[in-house]
Amino acid sequence: KGDIIATDKEKLDAIYFIIEGSVKKTKSNSTRDIPQNEMFGELETLLDKSTGANYMVTSPSRIRVIKKLDLEDLLETEGAIACRLYKTFTTALISRLEDNNISQTSALVS
Repeated sequence: KGDIIATDKEKLDAIYFIIEGSVKKTKSNSTRDIPQNEMFGELETLLDKSTGANYMVTSPSRIRVIKKLDLEDLLETEGAIACRLYKTFTTALISRLEDNNISQTSALVS
């Protein structure tokens, strides 16, 4: 608890899967709790860009990490796993975009 995984200036070189616990993502004026069974860092890792956010562990956690080079090897050699991962990435991205749209719409209404 309290461990910093990454700061807003760092580039993530891995995807993080939260097996147990939670992580708080803080970016500009927004905060998002990333709960158990979710992941983060996939877009920044695949796009090779800085996070623009701070990630901090907020409860006792177990987090699995797949480094970028290992991920690239896995995606090139294991087609079935690559398809499942890309589907998971797409689903997560769509969910985040929908959440962002809802937040922006709520801000406009209030």
